[in-house]
Amino acid sequence: MAKKFKLSKEYPGSPKLGTIVEINEHDFLAFIPNDDKFYGIYPEKFPEFWEEVIELCIPIGTKFKYYEDDITIYTVENVNSDKVTISWKEGNRPVSMTYSITTVNEYFKEGYWKEYKEPLFTTEDGVEINDPEQEVYWLEVDKYITHGKKAINMKNKIDNLYFKNHIKVFSTEKAAQNYIKIHKPVLSYNDVLKLYDRSSYSFQREEFKKELTELVKSKL
Repeated sequence: MAKKFKLSKEYPGSPKLGTIVEINEHDFLAFIPNDDKFYGIYPEKFPEFWEEVIELCIPIGTKFKYYEDDITIYTVENVNSDKVTISWKEGNRPVSMTYSITTVNEYFKEGYWKEYKEPLFTTEDGVEINDPEQEVYWLEVDKYITHGKKAINMKNKIDNLYFKNHIKVFSTEKAAQNYIKIHKPVLSYNDVLKLYDRSSYSFQREEFKKELTELVKSKL
């Protein structure tokens, strides 16, 4: 990987002040980008004239997460000289902080900061789906029958407002089945009444029957 150096002080025969040269790890000659000239100089040996240019290892606009915080999403906003502005939100309040380029590069290299990519979508069970080839499971509301489909094909349905309001998508078939277990009606009116008759006081039963009848009607 090429290193870059900037001329901070002129000397006899040097390029112009501010010139940036590149030198590869195993090369002996530095060169100016977009220029055919090569220079027999060794910037690292003459720090009084050349200062290394430390470049940001990721593009401006990159989103990332801190490895101990899976909720907050941070954004690399801009670079000014050797300072990088990082922004995020605390509630609805925007917050920002500056770091040196060296620090930012180190945090990404060491894995403290991990690049975050917007998921294709988030499933009903709260899982972010990033792999377009991942199999996900969906069901139509109130039909309780699961279907498997690749995430990329499922995204087209999710982006469609009609389907978005009529289907639920899960990361695994087990998660879909758990939803069905919780939401699918499986007890009849009589099943509930039998249980209630064995365990409740008689003065509460009439009110309970009335409320249960209304509930059953609303589900039909």
